[in-house]
Amino acid sequence: MSDDPPLIAMSLWEKEYTHALIDETGEFTVNIPSSKLLKQIWLAGTRSGSKMDKAKLLKVSFTTSSTIKVPGIEECIGTLECRVKDRMKFGEQILYVAEVKRACAEEGLFKKGV
Repeated sequence: MSDDPPLIAMSLWEKEYTHALIDETGEFTVNIPSSKLLKQIWLAGTRSGSKMDKAKLLKVSFTTSSTIKVPGIEECIGTLECRVKDRMKFGEQILYVAEVKRACAEEGLFKKGV
């Protein structure tokens, strides 16, 4: 959405468990998987974390974030650490606008430092 400050937008169905967690903490991570995690991505999108421990199901581990309290996923090739700036309801969707506090990715994925 913006480069200065770095902002992203994300929309979630208001009844999703993820939505409740973001509202509780005011923070979230966007975890960028590689193709090696295709099975886990499918499972994550078809199961609710309110009914099971997704970390156990997906066999992923968490890593401590540098700028926020919520963790990232260790097996992902990149992570955005985000803090919610605004939240708006549109029908059954909640639109979150968040500031990216830190962005990181595996070193080998950068070209000329970008």
